[in-house]
Amino acid sequence: MSTIKTEIVRARIEPDIKAEAEQVLQQIGMSMADAIRLFVTQIARRQEFPVELRVTSRTQPEQE
Repeated sequence: MSTIKTEIVRARIEPDIKAEAEQVLQQIGMSMADAIRLFVTQIARRQEFPVELRVTSRTQPEQE
């Protein structure tokens, strides 16, 4: 069963981050478009963000 893809998603990203991500994706045989489709599909299917997000401090408080 094929699905017709009719929507376009655009995002701006730093060129170096895009290039690094493309290298990783190429190693696993996936295009950037495939990865984005997979990510968005998982959000829709799980009804939640598919990656655990945490707030971390960039600086560690000093121990006394």
